Amino acid sequence: VPVKVTYYGEPQLSPTGSGDEWIVLADFYVGIDSESGDAPVTFRIPAGSTTDLASVPRLPLAYSMFGGRGRRAAILHDHLYERRYPREYADLAFREALRGEVPDWVGWIMYKAVRVGGGRYYREKAAP
Repeated sequence: VPVKVTYYGEPQLSPTGSGDEWIVLADFYVGIDSESGDAPVTFRIPAGSTTDLASVPRLPLAYSMFGGRGRRAAILHDHLYERRYPREYADLAFREALRGEVPDWVGWIMYKAVRVGGGRYYREKAAP
C-alpha cells in the first residue's frame, strides 16, 4: 500500500487540442514509498504521455470545487492505469499523492470519486 508520494519537479504540460487531454512535454518523475518496507519505487512518466488530469464532471458546483486540482496526482494515476497496475494500488497511490496538494476533505472526495467512477476508465486505459 502506498504511504508516501514524492514529486521530483513539476510536470510540463500542453493541451493537445482534443477535449480535456494534455500531453506531458518532459519526463516527470514520482517516487512512491510503501508500508511493506520495500525499497521506494520511482516512476518515470515519459514525455509524450497523455492525461486528462482529474476527470471532473462539468457540473457547475463539482467543477468549481474540484476542477484543476491535484494535477500531479492525476498524471500519476493515469500513468498507473495505462501501465496496468492493479486498480486498487493506482487509486490508493492517487489518494496519497493528493496529500499536500489539496485539502484533506477535497482529496477524500476525489479518491472516493475514482473508486466509484474510475472502473470504466481503468478498463479503457488498460485495454491492450
